Amino acid sequence: MSENEILQLGNILRESRESLGISIEKMASRTNIKVEHLINIETENFEKMPPKIFIKGIVTKYCEVCGLDKEIMINKFDNYLIEDKNINTRHDRLFRETKKIS
Repeated sequence: MSENEILQLGNILRESRESLGISIEKMASRTNIKVEHLINIETENFEKMPPKIFIKGIVTKYCEVCGLDKEIMINKFDNYLIEDKNINTRHDRLFRETKKIS
């Protein structure tokens, strides 16, 4: 999977939300996910995201609201993680820093 394919993940989520006429604030309310996280997932700004397992949860909830196939979307994200080992969330960096200290 190329980097362009992960970019599709955010675009698909955003375009789906917008096509349903759901604002980012309304999506946050419906999913109980912070607006900040929704914006970051739509823009593939993973460095500002919580741990990867939470990103999968965000994608899952997003898909449920928009009627998207969550399996396909999670697979897109998983395939990207397999190819790009450099993806680092805020949690990943903190975990590595903590390990260095101990």
